[in-house]
Amino acid sequence: MRRFATTVLATIALLIGGLGLQPASADGYPPCTITGTAAGETITGTEGNDVICTGGGNDTVNALGGNDIIIVSGPGVDAINAGAGNDIVDATQATDSTIDAGTGDDTVYGTPGDDEITAGDGSDNVDGNAGDDTITGGDGNDTIDGDTGNDTITGDTGDDSITGGDGNDTLNGTAGDDSIIGGEGADNLNGGDGSDNLEGNAGSDSLFGQSGADDISGSQGNDIVAGGEGLDRLDGGVGLNMCDYSTGEAIVNSCVYDDAGPVLVSASFDSSVLDSGSSEQSFNFN
Repeated sequence: MRRFATTVLATIALLIGGLGLQPASADGYPPCTITGTAAGETITGTEGNDVICTGGGNDTVNALGGNDIIIVSGPGVDAINAGAGNDIVDATQATDSTIDAGTGDDTVYGTPGDDEITAGDGSDNVDGNAGDDTITGGDGNDTIDGDTGNDTITGDTGDDSITGGDGNDTLNGTAGDDSIIGGEGADNLNGGDGSDNLEGNAGSDSLFGQSGADDISGSQGNDIVAGGEGLDRLDGGVGLNMCDYSTGEAIVNSCVYDDAGPVLVSASFDSSVLDSGSSEQSFNFN
């Protein structure tokens, strides 16, 4: 699991200054200012900077305003509403969770189970942890790592960095100039609007640049690579690949293949240039 050390420490320092506290826990978090006492309770914070620690069980946390730290201290299926502010939500000890980070530059760590995480507006850092997670960014430049599991990630608006990790993931950049990386597994990558960088990595992936000048690499595996509208660079990578940029409207579209294996190409010939990258490959057109 990725730890966003720089962001966490900076935010903790800000919170400690506001609370007049010193770090106490092994994770570097300050002591709890609001502590849950029973399973299945609703915990409500203040409009200030809180450190909220839940107990075990299925809890609901409404942190309200302020730069809060929310620590799920035991197993359970929890619902977290962080509210406005630059918040940290650490749900790594929970079973499953529904997390709404709210507005602000937030840092969220999911559970080992199946989470639903909404980062909200702001430049957020999210790690879904293990499990089949559904993660949505929001306005702002977000960094989202699905980690292991079959994840569905949507960056929304902003220039987002999205990593699927291991598993069969669906990764959507939506608006903005996004960087989207698959991982091991059969992934589906969609750039959306903007000039995006897509990389499938290992597995038989489907990569769609959609609108914008995109740079798309299938990498290892038998991939489907499609540019869409815009001046795109398509690299099928190693494997039996299908490269389609018949819908492109750019002056020049190129498709470069680095492997010596067979290749299937679909293209519009008004303004297309095909480069196999190998003297042993040929293109047959009917």
